[in-house]
Amino acid sequence: MKKLIYYIKKEMILLIISIIVSLFVVFLNVLLPFIFGETIELLSIGIITKEFDKIVENKLTYAFIVIIITGILQFILSTINSVVTYKITKRFSNDLFNKIHRLPLSYLDKQKTGQMVSVIVTDVENIGSGILLGLNQLFVGIMTILATVAFMVYLNWIIALVVVVVSPLSLFVARFIANKSSFKFKTEQIEKIVESMRNQVKAND
Repeated sequence: MKKLIYYIKKEMILLIISIIVSLFVVFLNVLLPFIFGETIELLSIGIITKEFDKIVENKLTYAFIVIIITGILQFILSTINSVVTYKITKRFSNDLFNKIHRLPLSYLDKQKTGQMVSVIVTDVENIGSGILLGLNQLFVGIMTILATVAFMVYLNWIIALVVVVVSPLSLFVARFIANKSSFKFKTEQIEKIVESMRNQVKAND
């Protein structure tokens, strides 16, 4: 883990840019439903005037602009994260292969042909996939949750409090139901296997 952090620190500038872009993406993703909500609320009033039409048109224009900017920023974010992942995995794999070149021939002779290279390539690919997944989804997902809760508190702190309390509770309930269902399913499968074996034994007798 320390080695991985060492390689990640070398791309700190790109990571900082990625974090900043991620914050903008999260803000726009949370802002878009807010704009649509205000537009729907205006439409539900049902009073049609020239000023009303202009306000709704402006809201929809803002929403369209937000969608375009969000798409561009997501493309930039994906590109930056891919570059960061590529640089980290490239430097990591180069260092590993350089270390292999310094190994004694007696050690290399004991290894199967291509086995060491295959293990290194697989491990580096897994590390790269993990880094890319973390940059693209983990950080953005956490920030989206925090930003959503912040917007909910701004709109109605009571509803926000209910959501914050109920959401973890629903996860525990879902996990409890899943565990019970899994245990029941396994028990039923075992009973079916035992019953099938009994029938086979009776048929052979």
